[in-house]
Amino acid sequence: MSVTETMPGADGGVLRRYTGPGGAVALPAGLAAVGRTAFFRREDVTAVELPDGLRSVGSSAFAGCAALRRVTLPESLTALGSWAFCGCAALEEIRLPQGLRRIEERTFWRCSALRAVKLPEGLESLGAGAFRGCSSLREIVLPEGLRIVGEGAFAGCVSLREITFPESAAAVAPTALEGCTALKRVTILSAASGADFVPEGVPAVAPGVPLRGAKRLLELALGYALARREGTAYAPERQAEYTEYLRAHGAALAPASLTGCPGLLEALLDAEAVPADDVDALLSACPAVEKRTALLAYRGRMEGDAGPEADLWDDLDIDLSPDPLSGEEAGERWEFVPDGDGLAVTARKGGGREAAVPARIGDKRVTAIGERAFSPLQAGMAAAERRAREEITGVYLPYGIRRIGDEAFRGCRSLRELMLPETLESVGRSAFLGTPWWEALPEGCVYLGEILYRFKGAAAPGLAVAVREGTVSVAQGAFRDLEELEGVTLPPGLETIGPMAFYNNARLKTAILPGTLKEIGEYAFHGCAALEEVILPDGFTALGDRAFYGCRALRSVRAPAGLASIGRDAFRRCGELTLTAPAGSPAEKYAAENGIPFRAEGDETGKGDRV
Repeated sequence: MSVTETMPGADGGVLRRYTGPGGAVALPAGLAAVGRTAFFRREDVTAVELPDGLRSVGSSAFAGCAALRRVTLPESLTALGSWAFCGCAALEEIRLPQGLRRIEERTFWRCSALRAVKLPEGLESLGAGAFRGCSSLREIVLPEGLRIVGEGAFAGCVSLREITFPESAAAVAPTALEGCTALKRVTILSAASGADFVPEGVPAVAPGVPLRGAKRLLELALGYALARREGTAYAPERQAEYTEYLRAHGAALAPASLTGCPGLLEALLDAEAVPADDVDALLSACPAVEKRTALLAYRGRMEGDAGPEADLWDDLDIDLSPDPLSGEEAGERWEFVPDGDGLAVTARKGGGREAAVPARIGDKRVTAIGERAFSPLQAGMAAAERRAREEITGVYLPYGIRRIGDEAFRGCRSLRELMLPETLESVGRSAFLGTPWWEALPEGCVYLGEILYRFKGAAAPGLAVAVREGTVSVAQGAFRDLEELEGVTLPPGLETIGPMAFYNNARLKTAILPGTLKEIGEYAFHGCAALEEVILPDGFTALGDRAFYGCRALRSVRAPAGLASIGRDAFRRCGELTLTAPAGSPAEKYAAENGIPFRAEGDETGKGDRV
């Protein structure tokens, strides 16, 4: 039996138009191609399996299949047409066959739920806008054979944080990364491609790219500082170029180095690029103890007298070396457990008033400080060990630490110096409570790296907060019980709002959420009785338990199609609420199950309301 007889819409081995039922579709063996617009705007199709032997998928073949979540492509596929999966807003992951050499223009444009793509090793070119508007795409590995990246290939990928262009990349269009607002690093292994496509202010690690003639001098210098901190080698002639640039622009770069690119301050100080007269002003504005210490040491060097204050760590009997500790040696000093791809330090053994956590133990990087790891409140300790923890005066955390657990330093009543790395991604509840270090910090919003950790001190009625650019997370309980807060603006690039972040902010009327927001934790806006409207962005995916519980004035919440996880009682006691979302989305199901009025998105007349 031929494919023409078994598949309606097939003609000579080519599927011209699919006319079958929706749901999960498995196309039969014998097909050579899926033709142009074959599934165009089939919004009832949720999955497609293409058969072995299929060689090509035509342009716009699956465009507008808004419910399509899964596609299985055979290894025989060699051609994927332009716009093939454009607007497949529910597609979360796709694996491309190894024989594919080109991805044409706008193939995955506006696939807003697409999180992961495995590109084939033999891929040679990415067409214009290939992944444009893939707002959930966080990372992508470009293969070594890739030569051409077209205009806007990743434009609007607002979740993309890091990308590496291989040595083979000879031509990258200037707009390839346009609108990638969360991008923190671009690595360029090819000197031929230049750096013109790097977005403004994003560090470009590019050991082979000379500054002479480059249009992205600042971005290349930031990348050099970042690479230098990580130990990436630059050739001597390149180092000389970058040092010359830092010295010429040190006065302008220094203020930004206090909160910006990791390693920039160290690079400026080592190049002696900061004018001595500027150091006092930098010290007064510096939020991080580690950087204040470096500035004091630099001032001492510039004055020719290190002095007792020049480096608060110079005379300490601790090892700040990045060299790894052996497992046996580490076991004598630390307790640690696996933490994903690294290790979490859970306790320090022995005494001493100062402690430097190792960057590596054996072949593993230390990535976390565990719950109550340094706290005298940790259970099961002898009295002598508890006293030793209470007497700790200084702790150094190395570059690479991503997480600090709940109450990690709570009750360390002598802790005055704490060096925190810029790699921090999350800090737990009451991590520094009861420490002199915390008490000495200025009042207001306290930022730890890219985290808004806590609002400290008193606030005046009518407080409105604009969270600092570059912040990616609002920590657990950051504004908890702050009754004076009436408005908050969160910046582009912010991805998570932690549990209880705005708990019981009874006067909070306005919360402006950025398009990059992905998750809101449990109880995050619990009891925000004045909050009236919430618009969750298209890339938003998870809402925690009781996130908006008791928001009595909340009348309107807009939820995107990709919001698949809505916690228990998320909108309980929101008596005036109408939930708006695309028809057929998880939010509509949640509304029906919980007795919440529902309006289908785009239904201005209210015809789609559900109660």
